[in-house]
Amino acid sequence: MKSLIFEKKYEIALKNFSTIEEINKCVERKEGRKLDYRRSDNIIMAKGGSVFKINTTNPGKAIDNILSKKNPSK
Repeated sequence: MKSLIFEKKYEIALKNFSTIEEINKCVERKEGRKLDYRRSDNIIMAKGGSVFKINTTNPGKAIDNILSKKNPSK
């Protein structure tokens, strides 16, 4: 979907580019200004642009904890 929006806005196919730098230069030419890069320190944004918190739970350990609570004699 993002590529369709880009192609419609800038009237050029993404398949014509081979690097991000080429895309950035094209956008800068079309916009008539340098791109402004900013670091996002927003706590809502996680790695990879995901808005959901990345969970690092070990599934095996979680299952063992659940089973030990159900069966305390273990």
